[in-house]
Amino acid sequence: MGEPLDLLSVKNLRTYFLTKPKPIKAVDDVSFSIRQGETLGLVGESGSGKTMTALSILRLLPNSAKIVNGEIIFNGKDLARVSEAEMREVRGNKISMIFQDPMTSLNPVYNVRFQISEAILAHKKMRRSEVYQRVLELLKLVGIPSPENRLRDFPHEFSGGMRQRIMIAIALACNPQLLIADEPTTALDVTIQAQVLELMKELRAKIGTSILLITHDLGVIAEMCDRVAVMYAGQIVEYADVYSVFKNPTHPYTVGLLRSLPGLNIGLGRKLYSIEGVVPDMVNMPSGCRFHPRCSKVMDRCRTEAPPFYIVEPKHYSRCFLYSDLE
Repeated sequence: MGEPLDLLSVKNLRTYFLTKPKPIKAVDDVSFSIRQGETLGLVGESGSGKTMTALSILRLLPNSAKIVNGEIIFNGKDLARVSEAEMREVRGNKISMIFQDPMTSLNPVYNVRFQISEAILAHKKMRRSEVYQRVLELLKLVGIPSPENRLRDFPHEFSGGMRQRIMIAIALACNPQLLIADEPTTALDVTIQAQVLELMKELRAKIGTSILLITHDLGVIAEMCDRVAVMYAGQIVEYADVYSVFKNPTHPYTVGLLRSLPGLNIGLGRKLYSIEGVVPDMVNMPSGCRFHPRCSKVMDRCRTEAPPFYIVEPKHYSRCFLYSDLE
């Protein structure tokens, strides 16, 4: 699925928790690419493997988890196989990550100047005065008012939205080529969410950073992304540009997600659509297609055979037997 100008190309990635009696396949045969300057959305329910995919890219996995197969090609190097010393040069420098909760991601005992400076000094050799100017520049970039007066403030002295801006400033400290944003607006109210998303769009336009945006919010996907990968139970089930996915969703799971969105045309007394059932137990995954116990279009072969990706239309892929006749 990759193209010549891909910044990141993930191929057949498998990340398992090595538990007994059998491993938990948190990420199972995942492939996607991110081009220079684009935003790719990774969307799906909680527990679908989105965050584990991001942590695999940065090799920040828990001790019980391991990349067992696949490639993570970034700037021509396979991050799944480089040394830990090489990965430290990549993390926070060429690839940065904004974690889910700004309330707990910042260290409460250090002021913001120290925390942003730490991110810079980990990768850059700069004089104290240069670091100070860079910290001010970053705080201005992310829209912190009167940054000179806030440098010595601690995280608890900022609102949730301002803490998220500081997290973005830390992530951008070394001008990364790729920014991974894991649910960057989850803990924020609607007005602040819109501000943070607008800020990310402005930063992408200004500095050309590619973004991997992880979310369960399809509205955020529509607003922010160029392409989207829909994840379910550790696998990508649909992969295309955003317009195609919203205009012509092909996988029954994607169709269900879009039908679940509330709309202005829903009358009083009408129930919102919901996908029946629950996300499968990752220890005891269903045989065949992982979505078949919840699928309204299930066929006999879905219960026993695992569907491959089918090309529904150019650059639009769907992991569903409904399109097997297109091959």
